[in-house]
Amino acid sequence: MALRSARNNGALVPKEAIDAAVAYVLRCHTGDGGFSYEAAAGGPGLARTGTGLLCLELTGHHGEKITTDAGKWILAHLPRNYGAEHFYYGLYYCSQAMFQLGDDYWTAWGRFMYDMMLQHQHPDGSWPDSPDAGAGPCYSTAMSVLAMSVTFRQLPIYQR
Repeated sequence: MALRSARNNGALVPKEAIDAAVAYVLRCHTGDGGFSYEAAAGGPGLARTGTGLLCLELTGHHGEKITTDAGKWILAHLPRNYGAEHFYYGLYYCSQAMFQLGDDYWTAWGRFMYDMMLQHQHPDGSWPDSPDAGAGPCYSTAMSVLAMSVTFRQLPIYQR
């Protein structure tokens, strides 16, 4: 994603570098729809799968079996433990990815995500810190707002 962002902003990024990054993401596919952090190492996770899916969607792999399988994996592994491992990071990337995938994937994810997030929002408008992040309510609130505002398409890279 960083390479594509740099390229979109005028940096000279060889196509081969982006192709190599996409190949790495593809090697991290675990075969069950999810994505791991490293190729052939560890299991899939929500944050890793959301990130892998978004990278593929933004590099021209929209609607392919690997991306729809990742969308199905995310819907089958919705976060049930609020604030769990890499919660806000995963929330952000899954929201961006599922929006790019679109259709029923976004509808199901969006409905779940909005309901969950609004239930945990504090009266002052913030969201609670996640134990693994330890970054405080500024981080959790910023990531929550970014995840919930995906439909506004504020950043050009995330436009469909």
